[in-house]
Amino acid sequence: VDVNAAYLDVSPWTENLFQERQSNLDIPLSFQANVDTLVLDRDYIVTDSKLDFAHSGEVIEAAGLQAFSDGKLLNLELKTRDDKRRELAVVIPDASKAVSAFIGLDNTSGGSLNIIADLPAEGEDGPIIGDAEMLDFKLNGAPALAQLLSLASLTGLSDTLTNGSMQFDRFKVPFTVLGDDIAIRDARLYGPALGMTGDGEVNLEKRVMDFDGTIVPAYTTNSLLADIPLLGEIFAQEKGGGLFALTYTVNGPFEKTQIAVNPLSALTPGFLRQIFKRDRSHVDEAIKEAVLDVAPPELEAQ
Repeated sequence: VDVNAAYLDVSPWTENLFQERQSNLDIPLSFQANVDTLVLDRDYIVTDSKLDFAHSGEVIEAAGLQAFSDGKLLNLELKTRDDKRRELAVVIPDASKAVSAFIGLDNTSGGSLNIIADLPAEGEDGPIIGDAEMLDFKLNGAPALAQLLSLASLTGLSDTLTNGSMQFDRFKVPFTVLGDDIAIRDARLYGPALGMTGDGEVNLEKRVMDFDGTIVPAYTTNSLLADIPLLGEIFAQEKGGGLFALTYTVNGPFEKTQIAVNPLSALTPGFLRQIFKRDRSHVDEAIKEAVLDVAPPELEAQ
């Protein structure tokens, strides 16, 4: 199909793709379009779009989208490499608007989003391995994080997040996805007032999570102290951590997560702080098997 159009609405297809995590197409389709106004979602409309799309009837083989959202360039490219695996690269200039439209998360504003992912070959099962990075955004009224900061006795930061917003420079999330299971390792969030690290698992079907990591208050100053030779190596061994930090855990159903903070870890050198983190090698065998199935290759031997 070749299309030149003033207006095209593909939101029913994208809605199914994001909510069901699968395409509702079941026939081979090659599609090229130049569209003045392209509706990807009722709340996400782009202009001056050039779209290339190829579907085998089972999976998306290739896709390309160049368009403008509020005057800023959006780019998506999915291509098949020589080894038959597929590679996805996404640049979204208005991250919060896109996240709200497609995922339903409304507690961020501003920011840009970059995603790079490696997908299995057409017709093959396997994990999706990638990195998502959100830059220069504000987090508004996040109850779970506000509760976590309150438990850590960081009431000033908690009040700021509850009653207003908090600026962050970067949120980097290395991820591996297999079906409904998501494994996240070495995630890092930081801004002038707060930094965090995180590792854990999420199951989208059961809507449960299991995370632990480190909270680093006054991140800019704290991380500068951590850069001091020898002193920083002893007291802030964790990548993305700081000289003064606390460990935390978050687990349970999305609607009723259990949050805990270990205040003693703030007084502990970085190389000893790891003893307060959960040992993920001793878990239920079924859970362990699911985690290993989606673990990035470099972690499988650990």
